[in-house]
Amino acid sequence: MRKITAKVLVVGSAACGKSALLQLYTNGEVNFLKDYQLTQIAQIYTKLIPFEQEEKDVELYLFDIAGSEIYEDAILKSPILKGADYVIVMYDITKEASFQAAREWFDRVCQANGKKLPGVLVASKSDLGAIRKIDNKQGMALAQELRLEFFSVSTARNQDIEHPFIHIANQKVQ
Repeated sequence: MRKITAKVLVVGSAACGKSALLQLYTNGEVNFLKDYQLTQIAQIYTKLIPFEQEEKDVELYLFDIAGSEIYEDAILKSPILKGADYVIVMYDITKEASFQAAREWFDRVCQANGKKLPGVLVASKSDLGAIRKIDNKQGMALAQELRLEFFSVSTARNQDIEHPFIHIANQKVQ
């Protein structure tokens, strides 16, 4: 099998669920981990996705970019955002500010790469529907505007967490 790689930036506001999603997906965990530390600048994860019919493996290098404003200056000055193939923009469905920041994060990443990046918009914490502030129609509209695919996930319930990554790997294979 031939291995192909992709650098994927995972961006969004602090505490929107980026690290939880990446840890659950890349470690193959079954249960949601509740012990998280604030990401400082970036954390890198990898995941190999086999495509046997195409005789290719896609290795995703997933860069969990800190969403906290205290690291913003360091991130924007760092080369870490450059050279990306794809972007995963996340927001928390229970926080309006997180949704508003999603567009800003997408713009920053595209500016750092000198082009619009393909990727996905992920609505996180779908299990918290009772306190939802952003409905899926709003998320789908933003995804369409940014030319991203839309996904809704719940790491707490381990629901649909693989879909954004498989979508990106499929794009890389094609």
